[in-house]
Amino acid sequence: MMDQNLQVAQELLQSILEQHLFLFADPVEDVVRPSGEIAYLKIKMGFSGDLNGRFVMLFPEEISKEVIANLLGLEPDAPEFLTMTASDAAAEIMNIVGGNIVSRLLNEQGHYDLQIPNAEKFDALEWEAFLEENHLISLSIDGKNIYFQVIVN
Repeated sequence: MMDQNLQVAQELLQSILEQHLFLFADPVEDVVRPSGEIAYLKIKMGFSGDLNGRFVMLFPEEISKEVIANLLGLEPDAPEFLTMTASDAAAEIMNIVGGNIVSRLLNEQGHYDLQIPNAEKFDALEWEAFLEENHLISLSIDGKNIYFQVIVN
């Protein structure tokens, strides 16, 4: 059974992807390493205050262009794409999702500070260690999985 923090994270991540980015995501029952050679970004963000912890998201680079277009309300061939990177898009998603998750976990009444999201390329050698972690959910967008980890201290 999924713990409350993961349930909240899954609901909010799925809702934000659909409502703000027009990306329709389905929950993945078995969280496993994706097949094939999909390049991922690893985005980390900590939070502190009345609740302390961190979020880690693995986001497929391949769908980042669509995310940028939907986030900015632009066509994929717009000149603004030259200034925004896949890391920027993934970090902004983390910022939106992370803030909403912490706020919901505190029943919108607590104090918290979010760290600036840090995005980097995910090393394929990290898969086994990452998947062994608890507190992990996965959503699928057009056959590509997003992985999200919630750790509350």
